[in-house]
Amino acid sequence: MRGALVLYRHLCERDGGVAEVWLERGSLYGALREVGEARVCFERAIALRPDFAEAHCQLGVVLLFQGDMEGAIERCEEALRLDPESVNARCHLAYALDSCGQLERAVREYRTAYARQPSVPILHSIGFALLRLGRVREAVETFEEALRKGGGAESHANIAFALNYLPGAPAEEVFAAHRRWGEAVQQGTVAARTAFRKRRAGEPLRVGYVSGDFRRHSVAHFIMPLLANHDRNRVTVFGYSNVLQPDRMTERIRGLCDRWTDISSINDRQAADRIRGDAIDILVDLSGLTRGNRLRMFSLRPAPIQVTYLGYPNTTGLRAIDHRLTDPLADPVGETDGLYTESLVRLPEGFLCYEPPAAAPDVAPMPADAAGYVTFGSFNNLAKISSSVLDGWAEMLEAVPGSRLLLKNEGLADGAARERLRSEFAARGVDPARLELHGPVRSLSAHLDLYRRVDIALDTFPYNGTTTTCEAMWMGVPVVSLAGDRHAGRVGVSLLSRVGLAELVAEGEAAYCRVAVRLAEERDRLRALRRGLRARLAASPLCDGGRFAREVEAAYAEMSGGGARRG
Repeated sequence: MRGALVLYRHLCERDGGVAEVWLERGSLYGALREVGEARVCFERAIALRPDFAEAHCQLGVVLLFQGDMEGAIERCEEALRLDPESVNARCHLAYALDSCGQLERAVREYRTAYARQPSVPILHSIGFALLRLGRVREAVETFEEALRKGGGAESHANIAFALNYLPGAPAEEVFAAHRRWGEAVQQGTVAARTAFRKRRAGEPLRVGYVSGDFRRHSVAHFIMPLLANHDRNRVTVFGYSNVLQPDRMTERIRGLCDRWTDISSINDRQAADRIRGDAIDILVDLSGLTRGNRLRMFSLRPAPIQVTYLGYPNTTGLRAIDHRLTDPLADPVGETDGLYTESLVRLPEGFLCYEPPAAAPDVAPMPADAAGYVTFGSFNNLAKISSSVLDGWAEMLEAVPGSRLLLKNEGLADGAARERLRSEFAARGVDPARLELHGPVRSLSAHLDLYRRVDIALDTFPYNGTTTTCEAMWMGVPVVSLAGDRHAGRVGVSLLSRVGLAELVAEGEAAYCRVAVRLAEERDRLRALRRGLRARLAASPLCDGGRFAREVEAAYAEMSGGGARRG
């Protein structure tokens, strides 16, 4: 590829080159992820030929990668003005719209592209946009259509992922979907037969962590306490990053690892060979079926012991993953073991350890005292706000006179999504004027500062929040949760119990409403919680990185000894 770039450079230098040659040169730079050079080439192609639709489209792709969504939309729209039939330009326009929260329009553009050139990847894009809009059943149906069109393992993965959000989906059905994905991946997969090294007595375990979320992402706030507190006499930490666009958080996490490898630009077999060459004893997946995962690489068995943890609230469905880290509250012994292809390893004091954000504002006074009414709030994404959740929230608003509901999430950047939510509440007898709806804000500090307007945070079901629950408590806002029948619906049980607030966990939807209403009526209790919740969280097992690391290390030692505990 580098040789081809030399040739194209000479062609471009000859009489200033021609637009098509600049386009090809830019495409090569793009393939090498040298986006700055690619941008120069595409801009030069446009300067030479302003009506060059493909050059406008490719410049839009570069701007997308650089985070300039408005510029990307402008370039892709210009490409479509010049060539209305360009499916490539329309798909990239849809992706840019999707990325900046214009989800309804993104779905329309994806569907127009699909009508002109049907393909499985476009169906997958439609499905994920629908999921972010909270249209979960439509998303599942779209992924199922993709499977019928030949989507294979990827469609199986997307169906399994979306079913986590679908109200009423039986846990056994969700498990079966994950198992089908795992079987599709491992069918025909041939793992290397290389013998694994034998660790010497007393030698630290070589533990590798694999993630596409070593960046500004919620996973970072839960993995950093473990990496920072690992006892290097017991564990040597290897980081395997699948991050396409590293940021400052990436560098922080890299600094917490003893060895670091970027695997984002190499294929699964190459990554597996690299990990095998590092003689890893225990390889830990931190992504599950979320975006940026490398589970296909795990199916090649690059390490003798393979574990999944943290980034996903369900089984991977892969037989190649041996264990899953959890705890007795999120996965009660004997109740959920049959919902995993992995063996459950329960950490006694909780499966999560949280690093509070340094940018967090101080805890504000209780807003109800100044406003004269209670404000409920939830910052969970739209896909988690099920019809049952809306029923419960409407009932709370009816039961607490004058109360308000503040919602914030990425999907509410879309005007159509906001109107749909208002209509949902109006249909339940709630005046939409009692709702305050927010899309994304400019910074983490501004995001957290919105909690100064919230008295009581409301968890979602059947899929609980995790980061949202910890952030709310750090900002002094108590959270009311509902205990479900699977891990995704029991994270709230684990988190609230670790800070001594198990009484805010309800068993059943009617109790969920009663707990929230009672708390809203107990203003003195609310004030006391707000004053002391940050200190309570800081002193709890949830923020004790040293304790947590010792528990994880004990679990790793037990796994490597051949007898992982199941409870």
